[in-house]
Amino acid sequence: MVADVVGGVRTFTGELARELAGRGIEVHLALLGSTAQAEPLLDLPVASARCRPYALEWMPHPWADVERTADWVAELADEVRADALHMNTFTPVPDLAVPVLLTVHSCVLSWWRAVRGEDAPPEWGRYRRLAERALGRAQVVIAPTAALLRALRGVYGALPDAQVIPNGTSLVPTEPGGREPLVITAGRVWDEAKNVAALAAAAPAIRGRVTVIGEGSAKGLHALGPLPQREVISWLRRSAVFAEPARYEPFGLAALEAARCGCALVLGDIPSLREVWGAAAAYAPPDDPDALAAGVNRLLDDPLHREAAAERALAHSRRYSAAAMGAAYHAALTAITPTPVP
Repeated sequence: MVADVVGGVRTFTGELARELAGRGIEVHLALLGSTAQAEPLLDLPVASARCRPYALEWMPHPWADVERTADWVAELADEVRADALHMNTFTPVPDLAVPVLLTVHSCVLSWWRAVRGEDAPPEWGRYRRLAERALGRAQVVIAPTAALLRALRGVYGALPDAQVIPNGTSLVPTEPGGREPLVITAGRVWDEAKNVAALAAAAPAIRGRVTVIGEGSAKGLHALGPLPQREVISWLRRSAVFAEPARYEPFGLAALEAARCGCALVLGDIPSLREVWGAAAAYAPPDDPDALAAGVNRLLDDPLHREAAAERALAHSRRYSAAAMGAAYHAALTAITPTPVP
């Protein structure tokens, strides 16, 4: 399993690796990023876990590292005699003998359309070619929502065998009662897709403290910076509302964790979040801070309404379990692997 250790992909990788190992699959992790970020995954109950500080394809000047990653993956696959590769990046896989399952967690070109309202500029041409080759090389492409699959088809055209497997969590549910008037968001603050600027614009009208967790500056908000996962969960369990007016969010693991921690949800009104949450969340247009503030205040001003909304989100979150995700990926791997999967 080849994956980066940045943000939600790290959480996804940990949950899935545990599930697959628990189902008898020999899992070897090839992790991309800093050792400090990878640390929570290095002690998982898997056959092996190794990390290299290689840049990802969407980072500045990544191409030498993308080639190094491809070489490293080929070496590891040969060393462990891999029956399949689960790729969570568009890194090339030249060995045609090894079947590939590709999970697309996000894509710069679909991000650009959703966030900027236009196609990515020509300098992303090499990225496009890399992604096209990866999509064409895979035996099966997985996305966490049908909305992301539609966006990928809109950018790249027809895909090979493609299916939706929602992300999942093993986080133990927390009852929604006894909350502070605290509104929280979590994620990559610097990422325009998260649209923290809209939350900052809404904050003066919100009748509660608005707090943001994550890497990047958040002018006008109570910013905690990046925190260890246990501290993130502690903050979510105190908070009344989780607000994420996202412009682009292929699934939204932070919202799932917030719901499991008993928060009511106010989310960006975009297809992927509607698909994931349906009537279990409130929504606001990403470009309307006034609507965002009004949605949050409706929950803060009426504790019974907020608790009922949090109960709906908590109940809905139970369908996105790590066990369900693990079973679906086990089936997908079984379908592409010549050697029977246990």
